[in-house]
Amino acid sequence: GTIDMPSGADLAAVRGHRQFAVTVASAEDAVRIRALHPRAVIFAVHTTGVSREDAERLVGACDLVTACASRHLRDLGKSALVQAGTGVPVFAFTPAGKEVILAKLRETGSSFLVKGERLPVAGGKGSLPDPLV
Repeated sequence: GTIDMPSGADLAAVRGHRQFAVTVASAEDAVRIRALHPRAVIFAVHTTGVSREDAERLVGACDLVTACASRHLRDLGKSALVQAGTGVPVFAFTPAGKEVILAKLRETGSSFLVKGERLPVAGGKGSLPDPLV
């Protein structure tokens, strides 16, 4: 079988959920879900190897994007509001995405560093996927 994320988003809406989150692995799904469910929180995953065009579509449609080993998404990370992590960064491109990351920080019992920096910030040697594609 296949996983049909747009149908899952449709089902959530039909069941009366006014706000929900959905993961996507394709720009096509992200764009479709954003068009039909503007309040959904959309999180792109498994993005290694996406084309420049699809990377731009993901950034335009998603609240959060995991860069994985995507050279294009790491480059587009410069327009993110927040970056979480450096080896495999998660970028928040919308206020809703930023709030998800901040909520996670509020919940954590661990310490963390907050530092103003031009994005994207790369991890140290050995922490990045190699090669970036």
